[in-house]
Amino acid sequence: MVRRHLAHQHDDMVRRHLAHQNDDMVKRHLAHQHDDMVKRHLAHQHDDMVKRHLAHQHDDMVKRHLAHQHDDMTTTQRQRHDSEMVSSSFPVDLLQRTRLAPTRTKGLTSDLSQVAGAAARVQDMLTTVLAYIEDVLELGSLFFSDGGKQ
Repeated sequence: MVRRHLAHQHDDMVRRHLAHQNDDMVKRHLAHQHDDMVKRHLAHQHDDMVKRHLAHQHDDMVKRHLAHQHDDMTTTQRQRHDSEMVSSSFPVDLLQRTRLAPTRTKGLTSDLSQVAGAAARVQDMLTTVLAYIEDVLELGSLFFSDGGKQ
């Protein structure tokens, strides 16, 4: 009878111990899976945000560039029209007015300045996004390193 009682107690202790170990293993496994899922999700969100941001900036740059080219073409056509209206007794004036369009050079410089400014803004935004992701990952690792008991 004592032997059966001790065997029964031993079996209960072993069952409780194994159940506790199993619970710990499951918790660690789920925490690890959660960390991996969070990392993959944040990386995916970051990629999507960067793609959308770059596409938006590209669209804006293309629109500004096309508008600027349109303005240059209109200015060139207007200058050509104005030059054609000058009488033939002023050929030197005609040549000087149509030879160079200074607004075209200024426009190219302006376009390049805008591209440089946009690139700097993209770099700043990417730095901000990366800092945010690092903060989130750090908070996630702190949360799950103590078993989420905060």
